[in-house]
Formats: sequence, C-alpha cells, structure tokens
Amino acid sequence: FIRILCHPKIFITNSVLYQSYIAPVLSNPSLEYLHLKPEFPEDAEALLAQSETLGEAVGDYLEEQFENVSQIKKQAYPTIGSLYQEMDNRQETLFLPYVTVKDEKPAVEQYYVWKRGMPAGMVDAEAARLAFFTQNRMREYGLPLEEGMLLLSDATNEITFSEKDGVREVLVTIHCSGSVQGTGGKENKKELALLAEDYMNRMAANVQRKRQVDLTDSYRKLGGAARGWYEEYQECGENYEEEVAIVYQVKINWIHLS
Repeated sequence: FIRILCHPKIFITNSVLYQSYIAPVLSNPSLEYLHLKPEFPEDAEALLAQSETLGEAVGDYLEEQFENVSQIKKQAYPTIGSLYQEMDNRQETLFLPYVTVKDEKPAVEQYYVWKRGMPAGMVDAEAARLAFFTQNRMREYGLPLEEGMLLLSDATNEITFSEKDGVREVLVTIHCSGSVQGTGGKENKKELALLAEDYMNRMAANVQRKRQVDLTDSYRKLGGAARGWYEEYQECGENYEEEVAIVYQVKINWIHLS
C-alpha cells in the first residue's frame, strides 16, 4: 500500500528544519502503517498542474509508475519513518526520487541522497539505480552495449573489508543472472563481465569523488564485518567515503548465451 508525499526541497537540504517538519506527521496514528515515499518537485505547482494532462491525479500516476512499471522494488524508496530514524541511527545511505516535469509528465532523472541522517546532494538516476541493484532492490539492471543491451537480474552481494599498506578496500562481489538482447548473443562472456565491472567501478568512483557517497552502502555492515573500522568511524563517520576504495567484482550466471 503506497502513498506519495511531496516535500519542498528546502526541508531535505536542512536536516534541522526537516526534523521539525516531519515530527507532526509521524505522531499522527492514522499514518502509522502507510508507506510514504517522499518526492521532490522543483516546482510543485508545475508538477501538480500535470493532473489535467495525465487525466488523473499526479499522486495516482506516480504510484502506478513506482509500484507497477518501474524495475525498482518499492522497499528501495525511503519511508517517512526511515528518514526520521536515520537522523538518530546514522547508518544507511538513502536515495529519494527528485520529481520534475519532462514532456508534460512527471519524471525522475535525479535522486537526492540522505547519507547517514544528513543531506548529501543530488546524483543521477543511473547512479541510484546501480545502488538499488547492488543492494538487491532492483529486479533488472540494463547496461547499454554497442548493438544491444546487457541485462542483469537477481542480484545478491558479498562485501569484504581489507587493509594493506595503509590502503583500505571494500570489495563488493555481485552475483547475478545475465543475458544479452539485440546482438544475437555473439559477445564473449568474460568480456561482458569485465565491461559490467568497469562500468560499475567508474560510476561508483565518480559519485564517491563528487558527492562522497558509497553506492554499495557498505558503511552499515561495518559493525558485523569490520569492528575495528566501525569503532573508528563512529567518531569520524564523515571521513569514511574519503578513506576507502570501493571495488566492484561481477560474477554472472549466463542465460541463453553460448
């Protein structure tokens, strides 16, 4: 059961203001069991005006797109409760859809990042999709090929932490199914796996460099897998993304590829 809740951008970029804004919502018993997903229109009036063009309420249109059309699983989207919780827990990185109007329809081309209870700026939708796929919150992930598409699905991940000569590395091994559409299945399996790894590593490194955001959300696993790191970063968590190297490794179980 999904309900859409649109927030002005100012509430997300100012965590103190957001906390005071959302507290009354959480205290309303009638909203306790609703799944609320925040969206961020650049211009709320322009977004809501699309109801006439769509022939239905914008909220209903978005609900249909998110729940029945998108490959992204609904648990990928933060609820009001999870945003509020992260202000105290400060463990996870959440991605909130930023809704604008494109071709007279609501569209999501960027996501606002809420990193361990604090705003961390905007990332492209493609980066958010990689984060969702890495965390098994997306059914299928597509990478463009020269003459077709590499489709990856059913992802699970394994994250290991290591340190050598003062360099800390987070190795993220993704196990998934894979197939190729549009090229007759002529690609080399090894080359395709390396292509996927290279694409993911470049995407992750770019977001980490520009926004200090880890698409794998490895920080939340420190407590159980790297206790020493966990205790250290409790005091300086803002340094985590600057001090670790995120490395993707992709292992594909091929479907219909010789």
